[in-house]
Amino acid sequence: MKHIIWLAGIISIVLAGTSATAFDFTKGVHGMPWASSISQYGHLTKIHETDHAAYYVNSNMLYQVSNQPVPDVIYGFYQQQFFAVFIKMRSPDQFYQTKQRFTAKLGQPKITSNAATKESVYRWKAGDAKIKLKMNDTTKAIKLAIYHIPLSNKVNQARMEQQSFDMLDTMPSKPSKATPSAPLFK
Repeated sequence: MKHIIWLAGIISIVLAGTSATAFDFTKGVHGMPWASSISQYGHLTKIHETDHAAYYVNSNMLYQVSNQPVPDVIYGFYQQQFFAVFIKMRSPDQFYQTKQRFTAKLGQPKITSNAATKESVYRWKAGDAKIKLKMNDTTKAIKLAIYHIPLSNKVNQARMEQQSFDMLDTMPSKPSKATPSAPLFK
């Protein structure tokens, strides 16, 4: 009996550590370390390329937030190194859950609002990662971007973000029934 309790304790510690590291954007996203080479990810499919940046999707995975599918997740590579992930969400509930989760983990965000575009932007920083969560109050478009600061500073971040989000707006959201689903953040 003593061994079972001991084993259960170790398993609990390992699982708690796994959840904490899964949400550690200082290291990377979705098991992909920042600055890692695109050559390591044969499962990604290139959807767009411009200058030194290329954008990829994983058509073998469907992510979810608040038990709802996330329509698009795009991975950005600058000079073939992973520097960003761009995510389009569907519902205000997904926005709220994501905002709550980042706030609980990283503290209160820096919030900016633009009256002309009716867009609110929530920003957090975690080590070398910058997180931006945007919601347009008129269109209800919700976009999340997570950047590796050392690489993203080498390129025009605003231009790449706009191109990536434009791609999100034009991509079909039709996963097959055989596509596995996983939480966007553990």
